[in-house]
Amino acid sequence: QAGALGAKMSGGGRGGNMIALVEPEMAEAVSSALKEAGAKNTIITTISP
Repeated sequence: QAGALGAKMSGGGRGGNMIALVEPEMAEAVSSALKEAGAKNTIITTISP
């Protein structure tokens, strides 16, 4: 809904993480949506070919 192309949850229990693949121009919107949904922290990383 926020613009991610795909996402994967890893870990479980009381911890874990989520990795989302997004276009660079959507990174801030997806980060904000995750925080609004309860994420404690987000990190945006750019990967180049």
